[in-house]
Amino acid sequence: MVKMSGRLIDAGLITRRRDDQDHRLVRLWLTDAGQALRQPIEFERNRLEQKITEDLTETERHTLLSALGKIQRAAAALLAKADEHPALHDQTH
Repeated sequence: MVKMSGRLIDAGLITRRRDDQDHRLVRLWLTDAGQALRQPIEFERNRLEQKITEDLTETERHTLLSALGKIQRAAAALLAKADEHPALHDQTH
């Protein structure tokens, strides 16, 4: 993440700032240039999603995307929990 965020900062697409509440955390924020790329990237992501799942039935596609959403939410919850409890960081990284 550090290398990737460094490249995005160098490209002027994001900035890095300390969290206002918890100064141990560093947050990444889109710049205006980064915001300008959101719509074209989302369009391309949707196009790729359609292409990758074109052989699935609508039911299979819905089931897959629902399952992936649940996995993403569970992963985000684990990361948030680790942020709340620094001792858990060693277990999640």
